[in-house]
Amino acid sequence: MGEKMSLSASEQFQVLAKQLQFEKIPQGFKNAELQKLTVHENSKVWQFKLNLPALPAVQETADFVHRLTMSFQHLAEPDFKFNLSQQPDVATIAQYWNWVMQLHQNESGAFNPAFSHVVLEVTENQINLKFNSKAWLQYAEKTGMTIVSDTFYKLGLVDPLPFKLQVDDQLVQRSLNQNQQHRMQEQAEIAKKSTSQFGSATCSNASA
Repeated sequence: MGEKMSLSASEQFQVLAKQLQFEKIPQGFKNAELQKLTVHENSKVWQFKLNLPALPAVQETADFVHRLTMSFQHLAEPDFKFNLSQQPDVATIAQYWNWVMQLHQNESGAFNPAFSHVVLEVTENQINLKFNSKAWLQYAEKTGMTIVSDTFYKLGLVDPLPFKLQVDDQLVQRSLNQNQQHRMQEQAEIAKKSTSQFGSATCSNASA
């Protein structure tokens, strides 16, 4: 439900930049255009749709989204959508991974345990996401990657996204070893407590 604005799209972005209190517009946003502001009355979401020549550096995008949130959260839930003239290369997309994970750190369910130990392997044409268990891989395929993909779509990426999911045997073994060590530590602590309690009981009986 965006209304036509009297200012040009680039001028409208300049107005937005002032509202976001940018002293200097970041390099990646210098040619940005505010294509449309869509106000969803029921959900109270304001979506800012920007035209950009290319995907900015991740630090610049993170700063922009943070300023957008802080500036408008008292009025609505601000959101964004980039439209890119040029699609980013695989290396640039990989640089966004940690930031996207941070955006979803409060996701409910299995999202965080599934993705917390994922290792990225970047090749020329794709990003291999290596999981440490088949169960987490299956969750990612069924649910988790839908959440992740939606954020990359908002950043202006289009299908096919360059992610390939796989289980890594070395990560699986490392996870098993860590779980085994954790269980052994727990058993050692239980045994230590039991010994301590038994010793206290023996001393009490001896005194009696």
